Amino acid sequence: FYGALLRFVKREGNVLVPVTHYEGKLPLGNWITNQRSLFAYGTIKDERRRALEAIPEWVWNDLDERWQKNLSALKCFVDREEHPLVPLRHYEGEVALGSWVTAQRQFFKAGKLPEDRQKELESIPGWTWNQVETNWQRFFSSLMVFVKRESHALVPIHHVEAGLTLGVWVAHQRN
Repeated sequence: FYGALLRFVKREGNVLVPVTHYEGKLPLGNWITNQRSLFAYGTIKDERRRALEAIPEWVWNDLDERWQKNLSALKCFVDREEHPLVPLRHYEGEVALGSWVTAQRQFFKAGKLPEDRQKELESIPGWTWNQVETNWQRFFSSLMVFVKRESHALVPIHHVEAGLTLGVWVAHQRN
C-alpha cells in the first residue's frame, strides 16, 4: 500500500486520496483512512507513522487540507467571475465547488462553522451568507437598469442583461 501511495503522490502531487480510490486493485483510499484513524487513536506503529510522515505532502488531518483546497478553488472562481455566487452544480476543476459553498452556508446557519472559517469566507469580496437574497437583489438591480433604459418592464423571456437571464427571472417573479 505504501508504494501505491507514493505512486499516487508522484502522479497527483498531493495525498488527498478519495476514500473510494483504488490504485490498481488496492483500496488505497480506505487504507489511508485506516492509517489516519490509527494515528488519531494513538495505535499506529511507529515505523508506519515515520514512513508516512517522510512523505513531504503527508497530512494527518486531510479534512483541513481539503477545506483549504476548496477555499482556494473558490478564490479562483471569484477572481475569474468577479463574484462568489457559485451555481450549485458548478465544478472548479475536480472540486464540487457549488455544493461545497452551499454546505459552508448550511454549516454557518446551523452554528457549526468554526469562526476562523467564517472569517476566511467573509474576507472574500462579495461573500454573502444568504445567496438567495443576494441573487434576487442582483436581478432586481438589473431589472431597474432595463426599465430606466427601455421605459417599461416588459422584459422578453430570452433577454439577458449584464450576463443575467433577466427575462426568465421576471417571468418567474410574475408567476
